[in-house]
Amino acid sequence: MAHPVKEYINKLKQAYKNYQLVPFVGAGLSFPFEMPGWGTLIDDVCKGFDYDLLAERKEEIIGLVKEHRYLDAVDEVSYGII
Repeated sequence: MAHPVKEYINKLKQAYKNYQLVPFVGAGLSFPFEMPGWGTLIDDVCKGFDYDLLAERKEEIIGLVKEHRYLDAVDEVSYGII
């Protein structure tokens, strides 16, 4: 009987050959490639819009980003522009 790791490797190889492999990569992979983190990305998106439209929510958005509550921050941004 094959070692379980070898069996998994063989399954991965087969999935790759059949175009059925979808890698899941964590957010940390973006940093070595100098991609912005969520906080920077949200700030950059906000800068692309007139902050006057977001003036009521600006402090809340900044606070949410500082708390690493990025999805909530994005929701606040979208409420201000949609």
